[in-house]
Amino acid sequence: VIASNDCEEIAEKIREKFPLSNLGKLSVFLGMEYEEHEGVLVMHATRYTLGVIADLEADLDCPLRTFDTPMASDYVASDDTTDELRYQKKRLYQALIGTAQWLVTNVRFDIAYAVGKLARHANAPREGHLKAAWRLFGYLKKYPDVAIPIDPTEMSVDRSGGCCCSDELRIYDGTIIDKQVPSVSPMGDSEMHLTAYVDAGLDCPY
Repeated sequence: VIASNDCEEIAEKIREKFPLSNLGKLSVFLGMEYEEHEGVLVMHATRYTLGVIADLEADLDCPLRTFDTPMASDYVASDDTTDELRYQKKRLYQALIGTAQWLVTNVRFDIAYAVGKLARHANAPREGHLKAAWRLFGYLKKYPDVAIPIDPTEMSVDRSGGCCCSDELRIYDGTIIDKQVPSVSPMGDSEMHLTAYVDAGLDCPY
């Protein structure tokens, strides 16, 4: 991946030493998707998020309930005294948290607090922690396309409302939400998903 105002010039220098193919503008890299809107490069993980949700719902045989926030305001993970998870559910919980951590690392800073709190209990999770994880993924289901702009220098900002508005994007504090993107199909077998950790007999969480 070359990031520059003159990518072709850099590519030519690389070709002097190594074979190099030009695949065009960056669109997908390591599971992340990149789109350009009026000169702003937008990074998101919509396809990955929707794929994970689709796999979970297919294996649970029920739809995940959606939520407006990643974690309940009155839930304290460290105070949870519910039963400890048995092996299969424990593995599922660890897979859910691992997936959420990947999203946080790349683009979903909005779930960082919730994921950090739940990740502390990955070695000995309880039923309440798993319920909180389901809520987290219910939030991701409702807001799968949160994205961030890269170098949005050309965007105009309405300071009175704290919002930068255009026909396609709404930006709050540098984070784009409710970005309109084409619908995508669930991820293929070649992409990471959680089905290996979902017991066929696992009850629907709702």
